[in-house]
Amino acid sequence: MAQLEGRLAFIDQIDLYNNRRDSNKHDAFHLCGREKDYQKFLFYKYFFANEKPLIITEGKTDVVYIKAALKSMYLDYPNLIAKDEETGKYDFKISFLKRTPRFKYYFKINPDGADTFAFLFECYNSLKGNPPNYYRFFQSQAKEPPKCHVILLLDNETSSDRPLKKFIRMANLSQEEKANLFSSLYHRIQGNTNLFLLTLNLPEGKTECEIEDLFPESVLNQVIDGRRFDRKVEKGDKNHYGKEVFSKYIYSHFETIDFSSFKPMLDALNRIVLTQL
Repeated sequence: MAQLEGRLAFIDQIDLYNNRRDSNKHDAFHLCGREKDYQKFLFYKYFFANEKPLIITEGKTDVVYIKAALKSMYLDYPNLIAKDEETGKYDFKISFLKRTPRFKYYFKINPDGADTFAFLFECYNSLKGNPPNYYRFFQSQAKEPPKCHVILLLDNETSSDRPLKKFIRMANLSQEEKANLFSSLYHRIQGNTNLFLLTLNLPEGKTECEIEDLFPESVLNQVIDGRRFDRKVEKGDKNHYGKEVFSKYIYSHFETIDFSSFKPMLDALNRIVLTQL
């Protein structure tokens, strides 16, 4: 697999160079034959034959929060994380998609945000052939079915036209399926794939929830270098710091932070991992 990926990646670098030189505006819908083969390979490796359950989050800081929460409560989630008591090192039994330019080019998964999950969803669900239904193709051709799950984790935001609401509409979930999603926090797409939708539990008194809302107010109000956290300020300013600084603080203080509000979401993630494919 690694050798094949190396050769395909090398060929892809040449195609990318030629596309830039010739000013060809290719994208995931308009690929040459070699690129289509590489797109198919990438889907197989990362979304069909993935060796660990794969979580795709809305933002990169979400990954940091989840890892910190699991390290804090590792004894509660042996299916998701383990700790070597002698070395103190943690072993995550789940993986997180690293959003690279390659995934943006081939699957329209941008470096940040969840509005670009539509293309990946079509790779599981398409009946039109563009993009191809790669999941159905490999389901019929591969010697073994997928062993691990692919999990889209979206903020619980449906009052406004945010990614979760758009995804529910795109996936055409029934009223019963939507009710089950919000009661159990997860839903298996199409009922027979390895693709799952996972959302967050709503804190008391809230109608919508971003993952930062799962932290106690005392954590959200943490002052760092005289500045306060503002999730809307991307890189911070003289009075505020953004999500990147906040996530680093969370990760470095995971032993003392209260992650109890993360438990319903992590419990749902654990149930997904235990679901037979």
